[in-house]
Amino acid sequence: MSTRDPDVSAATVKEMFGNPIRFESDPARDFAFAVDGVVLDSGLTVATMLFPTAAALDSGELPDYTVSVMEGDIRWHGKDTVKRITAPFIVPPGTGTRLRWTSTRTLNVGFPADRLAPYTGGPNPSMAALNSENADTRVVEAVVRMLNATLLSAPDVLDDPLIHANALETLIAAIAATYPIVREATEHALSTALRRAIAYIDEHLAQPITVAAVAEAARMSVRGIQALFQRELGISPLQYVRRERLAAARAELLVATEPGVVALIARRWGFAHPSRFAADYFAAFGEHPGSTLREQPKAARDAMTADSGGGD
Repeated sequence: MSTRDPDVSAATVKEMFGNPIRFESDPARDFAFAVDGVVLDSGLTVATMLFPTAAALDSGELPDYTVSVMEGDIRWHGKDTVKRITAPFIVPPGTGTRLRWTSTRTLNVGFPADRLAPYTGGPNPSMAALNSENADTRVVEAVVRMLNATLLSAPDVLDDPLIHANALETLIAAIAATYPIVREATEHALSTALRRAIAYIDEHLAQPITVAAVAEAARMSVRGIQALFQRELGISPLQYVRRERLAAARAELLVATEPGVVALIARRWGFAHPSRFAADYFAAFGEHPGSTLREQPKAARDAMTADSGGGD
């Protein structure tokens, strides 16, 4: 889409990113604007914009985050300063901005306001934190360029929600790793999410469990829950599930009264292949499941058998 009408341009940007906006152009030169963009169901907005002539932008408060890679001579006018933009420019929700340029092409990505909350503990980071001059922003810039190049040039990709979700999580992780936005409240927020995840696993331990289901129970993304388990427990969610299932199987073997129940107990706790179960069990407990069963005191096993009516 292209136009020379500043009002049409402003309406187009507002439709994509949700904030009121006003363009001002140099009276000596005609205003011009072109955009190629898409708004996805995941909340991800991707748009490449071209402004070939000098102009200025006044933006109202944004409802969501925007990350922009800006090419050309473009300057941000803050309350007490004017700064030339040379790195990815991030505007948090609830913030407006004023920009001026001679000509520029901007690669923009917008994403929902709540997506950084697991890393920040809830509150939105400040403009200063998200635009730290000391940050190495190469990864963030690369992700923004990749999203614009991929999602706008390959229409078939737009039909795959898994790609959208993973693309957004890649950007979120890059921002969280690049800028000083992680707060003390983060530890509490992540621990709460971990408790939700573990409660779900405990409740469904004998049933099929997917990482996606654990993430949903913890109110996090798949990538976020994987990072959370690695950070706080040093293992993945599925490794945690396997560990807990092995412990449950061992608890049953320690009180089992019948020989030949190893395979039955293994299946009950989700281990379909006996050889794999035996290998995992040995790695966890230093003995084979059959050994656990055989090493129970015979007197205790006989007493259990008598109590169940199976004695002579």
